[in-house]
Amino acid sequence: YVNQRMARMPMYQSSASTLVSLAISSALSSGHCNIEKIALSLDINVKKLQRQLQEEGTSFSVLLERVRESTAKSLLVTSNIPISRIAGLLDYAGTPPFTLAFRRWTDMSPQEFRKRKTKLN
Repeated sequence: YVNQRMARMPMYQSSASTLVSLAISSALSSGHCNIEKIALSLDINVKKLQRQLQEEGTSFSVLLERVRESTAKSLLVTSNIPISRIAGLLDYAGTPPFTLAFRRWTDMSPQEFRKRKTKLN
């Protein structure tokens, strides 16, 4: 799946961070979203992938956080999926760790974010 999506990308988007972000999006909620599985899906050695990401000024954990944040915001605004389910879809162990991460990203709880965005729309 990742290789098919990569083949359709313009060349300028084929950076390691773009490919890893795409792979993370595909692997979220599988319970297998870690650098080893992502490297395997991209057919690259973990150390080489880490080096490539470092050369681009990022890391797997930073990309995972970005994908989780953007996915969480999107799901909270566009759906009525319960927050506990969103936490699971983003591979969090439960709602409390997800809520802590969400507060770190936005300075508000997922519930507050959803209410504010719903009022604006």
